[in-house]
Amino acid sequence: MPLCEDFPPVSMDSPTATDPSPQEKHSLYFWDTVTFSVGRQLFKGPHHYFITGSPAFARSHGIIRDSLITEGTDEVEILVRQGDSPIVLEGVTAGEFESFLKLMFPTVTTSSPMTFRLTRNEWLDILKLSTLWQFVDYRRLAIEHLKPVIQDPLELIDLAREFGISEWLVSGYKTLVEREAIIDEEVGARIGMPVASKLCILREHAEISSTAVYTSKSIKSNSGPATIPLEGRIRAKFTEELDSIEEREKKLWTQDEKDADQRRSKENEEAKKLQDARREKIKLRIEAARVKLAEAERQIYLRFMNNINRCG
Repeated sequence: MPLCEDFPPVSMDSPTATDPSPQEKHSLYFWDTVTFSVGRQLFKGPHHYFITGSPAFARSHGIIRDSLITEGTDEVEILVRQGDSPIVLEGVTAGEFESFLKLMFPTVTTSSPMTFRLTRNEWLDILKLSTLWQFVDYRRLAIEHLKPVIQDPLELIDLAREFGISEWLVSGYKTLVEREAIIDEEVGARIGMPVASKLCILREHAEISSTAVYTSKSIKSNSGPATIPLEGRIRAKFTEELDSIEEREKKLWTQDEKDADQRRSKENEEAKKLQDARREKIKLRIEAARVKLAEAERQIYLRFMNNINRCG
């Protein structure tokens, strides 16, 4: 007797005879798809990762409906696009979107199940789209991968301004101040002459400081700009530009970055409270010392007057 007669086929589309209850969709591994149109290319993939990766992207492109999000929960209404009509993505090329999808849906093989490689340009594409669409975790990943491979300070400055990365802006300015090559008109034209002028001033201060270390033993008592770390002077010189970039940057923080910032704020607040408490103690001690001193002076005065009266 054939084996197949011992194991009759079971339909995957309906409940089994022994379990008449309706089947439920798995919470993670039951995906509907979404189609995107980029230029002349069509792309289709599970919409799950677009929703979890960036709710802002999913809302703005009609994948989820903002007005029906249940407050305090992760429940959203996922819209079914009639006829699987594609979502048109503007301001992006098919090549850039392909780079983005390589990170979202990495190719996994049995020989290397957890490894995949992306080129420098592909990471730049991911940085661009993750910033544009608020995929904050992908953006952080792109920044971490690109940081060690971008050596040109001018490119670092350009990218920092374009994508809102304050750390890269400070690093680029610092390199221009410290390197041997001069800040010429070509550099000024690229980064802006007002910026180049400020960097030249910082460069002169750095050179004066370097010379003073070898020519003066009194450098330790110098309280001028030379005693302030270069990064601190850069932040002071470019406060307005950095504040603007950091404001954009905060809107693209990952949850870990938000948590870290909250911890820093809490630690700073606690440190301020301790400092205020110490100052209050010092103030009370000083006040007590003043009262004690005034009382001592009064006693001396009284003794002095008594002596005068006796002599009189």
